Amino acid sequence: MHTGNSYNSTGNSNSDTPSSWDEAPTNTNDNTNQDWPPALSQYVTVCFNRSSTLSERDKVLFNRQLQSLIETAVDDNLIWTNDWSKQKLPILDGEHITLELEKQKKKSKTSSKPIKKESNDSLSKSPSVNTLGDFDSNERKRQRMERFNDNNSSTPSVSTPISKAGSVIGRCTDLEKSYLRLTSEPDPNRVRNQQVLQKSLKFVQEKYLQTKNYSYALDQFRSIRQDLMVQNIKNDFTIVVYETNAKISLENDDLGQFNQCQSQLKYLYHLTRKNNSAFTKRFFRLEVEFLMYQVVYMMITFNVSEIFRIKMGILQQFSDFRTTDREMTLFKFIQTLFQCQVYITTGNYLRFFDSLNQFEQEQDIKLALAVLKKHLYQKFRVKSMSIITQSFRNYPVKVLTDCLGFSNYTECFEFLESIGLKDYVTASDDNGQLECHKCKHLVVAMMQKSNFKKVDIKGQI
Repeated sequence: MHTGNSYNSTGNSNSDTPSSWDEAPTNTNDNTNQDWPPALSQYVTVCFNRSSTLSERDKVLFNRQLQSLIETAVDDNLIWTNDWSKQKLPILDGEHITLELEKQKKKSKTSSKPIKKESNDSLSKSPSVNTLGDFDSNERKRQRMERFNDNNSSTPSVSTPISKAGSVIGRCTDLEKSYLRLTSEPDPNRVRNQQVLQKSLKFVQEKYLQTKNYSYALDQFRSIRQDLMVQNIKNDFTIVVYETNAKISLENDDLGQFNQCQSQLKYLYHLTRKNNSAFTKRFFRLEVEFLMYQVVYMMITFNVSEIFRIKMGILQQFSDFRTTDREMTLFKFIQTLFQCQVYITTGNYLRFFDSLNQFEQEQDIKLALAVLKKHLYQKFRVKSMSIITQSFRNYPVKVLTDCLGFSNYTECFEFLESIGLKDYVTASDDNGQLECHKCKHLVVAMMQKSNFKKVDIKGQI
């Protein structure tokens, strides 16, 4: 089966890949509601309407600035909280690329300081930054018309190579480069082209496998993603970068970074499928695996509505897709996850543990199970204990072992010891009884602790 990830190393992007953000999908399915707030969609629409008067050169700059702004919002987890109704764009409003929310924070920090009063003359000598007057005033209109005039429009510097699509062409050859947020137009001498980025990805992966230094790896991945973004590279290699970054972040329990990557992957899968008929009825190499991770993420964030939305999307969009044996195994697990969500809702934790334990030997599901165990198993075991201790005076540890999803008595006893209930077990073998009437108040207290709080949609506790 063709994997779809044999990326082209000879150019900036696939010929089928759109060159600008104006071809990004809007509301292609229900899942997009989680990624694009209505205010952002409205902001993008307004910006494109306003850009219609720009010259061709300025439209190139407009596309780069809008893309950079949205990428910054995604990287900083501000895509939902930023005030898009007040957001400015340099090419349209004569300001720096700064998110409105961050600008307001800076204003609040300096609001208590005395403001130096400037004379009218000093203001009139600064036509490039018009701080007075309404946007629709005649003076502002005149300034915009002058700026958009072909004869006066700024041309790219000779030292800044620009592709036909308006993207920067990188000239940097460093395999390692720390991530720095862009505050101005990207410098080609600090941007790496795709050929260099492919070598960099391999280098970073190998170094991470040797050192397991996640902070280093994440910094390098963010830098690679940024170089892809400023060059408008959205092809199979881009998919590989985001898939690799997402899995490493998930392995290190960085749910925030994982969520950013998997959100972008949904867009990249959609974009490539829309422009490549070979994937009309087939999956990308890791697409089903990441569909599984997406369901796991929604389970640990208790986003029940999104789980239902994913389930309906699978039935409506993928029901007639060709699948490999590996993908069939993954889909079987995904179906089990949907059923487990029902068990969570009804409080049937015994069936929850039994259903997942049957996949313990599946290597392709190892990471997904590890995430579920870290975020859900402890919670549901304590919740089960709360029900049991309030319902029985004593309870056989041998039976408790099965109820809590442990494979043997020793694991169960170690769990009881880890939560401080060792002294309430009458014997250290499988004939022991848990004295529920003595320890039920401790179990109730455990459920009030901070580790029972929900994980939010960005992956923060």
